[in-house]
Amino acid sequence: MKKYTLFLSSFVLLFILLGFNVNSVNAVNCAPGELFNSTTGQACGTTTTVVECPTGDLFSSVTGQPCTVWRDNPAGANVATLLDTLFKRELAIGSKGEDVKALQQILKDAGFLSGKVDGSYGPITRNAVTKYQKENSLSTTGKANLDTFERIKIMPWYLLCPLVKDSEGFDATCPTIPAIAPPVISGIKGPQSLNVYQQGTWIITAYDKNKGNLSYSVDWEDNPATPGFSVQHTSPLLQQNAIFTHSYSRSGIYTPKFYVQNENGQSAQTSLSVNVGNTTTPSITVLSPNGGESWQKGTTQTIKWQDRSPLPSCIVNSDGTSGEGCYIRYDLKLVPYYPPCTIGFPCTAISLYTVPYTIAKGVSGQSYQWSAGQVLPIETQTTLAPDGSYTVQICQSGTNTCDQSDSAFTIAAESRKLSPCNNLGDVNADGFVTEDDAEVVRQIVSGLRPASTEETRRSDVNASGTVNTLDVTLIRRYVTGLDITFSGCTQPSITVLSPNGGEVWPVGSTQVIKWNNTSGGPVNLTLSNYLACLTATPACGAPTVLYQLANNLYGSNYFWTTGKTSSGGDIPAGEYKVTVSSATNGSVTDQSDSVFTITAPATTSNTLDLSASAYSAFSSFPSGCTSNQGYSITTGKLCSSR
Repeated sequence: MKKYTLFLSSFVLLFILLGFNVNSVNAVNCAPGELFNSTTGQACGTTTTVVECPTGDLFSSVTGQPCTVWRDNPAGANVATLLDTLFKRELAIGSKGEDVKALQQILKDAGFLSGKVDGSYGPITRNAVTKYQKENSLSTTGKANLDTFERIKIMPWYLLCPLVKDSEGFDATCPTIPAIAPPVISGIKGPQSLNVYQQGTWIITAYDKNKGNLSYSVDWEDNPATPGFSVQHTSPLLQQNAIFTHSYSRSGIYTPKFYVQNENGQSAQTSLSVNVGNTTTPSITVLSPNGGESWQKGTTQTIKWQDRSPLPSCIVNSDGTSGEGCYIRYDLKLVPYYPPCTIGFPCTAISLYTVPYTIAKGVSGQSYQWSAGQVLPIETQTTLAPDGSYTVQICQSGTNTCDQSDSAFTIAAESRKLSPCNNLGDVNADGFVTEDDAEVVRQIVSGLRPASTEETRRSDVNASGTVNTLDVTLIRRYVTGLDITFSGCTQPSITVLSPNGGEVWPVGSTQVIKWNNTSGGPVNLTLSNYLACLTATPACGAPTVLYQLANNLYGSNYFWTTGKTSSGGDIPAGEYKVTVSSATNGSVTDQSDSVFTITAPATTSNTLDLSASAYSAFSSFPSGCTSNQGYSITTGKLCSSR
């Protein structure tokens, strides 16, 4: 069933009386904690205005005030008093009774409650009340309080009558639901005489008896015809104002026709005569964009205009430069363009009216370099206007001296690109990196919107660990083709440099394990045994043994006591490979290309002569060396050279 969301001024309260007059009821006093006076049934501490109207009318044809009583109310039936008698207390979870049952029936009839009407106030009823409060601009407490009951009482009588009749047991015939009625135009204001090129403003006031949405349009009756755009309002019941502006390029008497259409296709029309006389040429002329241009969003374009107004008198500084007041300042706006309507009736495709965006304020000179689509966050929180058709309006700041593009130009969709890696830059997850993503990142940086963990990851395109303005710039550079990738797309890698194959390291010697690490994070070092039979056919199936050498190391080298694990355990002699892995990303790893050898220390029963000559005589290695690795302890030369 259709929801009857009611938006009426907060000062309007119900107290049903007969007659067409408007009466006021004095504020009533109540005992502490009461919502309604137990004697009169009136809301506590309020003053009620009564406006009676024919069935289905929303505003009085006599006073113009919102209706609170409909004359199809049965004689003697005071619906406000009856409802006040029924709803005497605040209802919340745990409440039970006929008042809860009546409230549930109201919410169910209005389409807010999908559960049972059982007289028990539970979570389902609370959610329905919260939904009703939210759609009626009430505080969403989830409790049926005084404000909620007052809003319920202003539902039309033909909706409340069945409920009150069943709950209170009075004998009356409830009226049928009124037939669908066309919208009502309740007023039009605007100039009836203009000069040529002088801009006029017209305000149309209307409402819908069916509580639906309305759309507006106008035929200006130009020759050639220049129909106006359409406007759609989405707040039912309130009298709505649609504002149109227009100027005529030729003198004559015109009769612009204003149309209002409801959701059911029914319409109303009004018009007034406009006498367009003296030809005046606007001092400002918009030169570019003036119609037909297509500017890609994010590209730099030049807005140009000409102003024939004389420069104001101003103060010249002592150094000869121009001082305050020496320039005319201009405000630039981006005005959404709406396709022409069919002459004589509203547009078939109704566009949602959007207020103009502000491009810049207080600009001097007669041109402005603009990043197409960029706007100031004045009318809305966004700094990027959507793609579409627009005109540019240029006004002398603080005046009505303005001009506008003769025809619409287009802001085209910016180029969009696939993310270069890992969805970086595609913050809104639409599959592409666009200017819209840069705008989302700007809002995140400015604190205008929160960011999920995934949005933060996609926004940090420079891999700095935080989201900042540099990410906004880099996304825009990528979209416009100035960059071909993001710095955050550089793939992290690790390369083992030593030992990398062929080395012979004796147990107990100090050796340097070396690697390159572009990821910048800590690494873990492990040692794995190597058996030739592992690669034989068939393989021997011997297990691979891993030894932990060190964890969470930063830098690019590690001094290792050969043959010792990180916990001090012993590693037997044999052939091995070293593996260096990222401590934070196990997929980033590298291993020695070939095996190196750990040798056991030499043993002998004879007395060892450690003299340089003796060592040299019996060793295949240079003096002071135990292998061909490292430096001699006696000469300081490389052991690999003889």
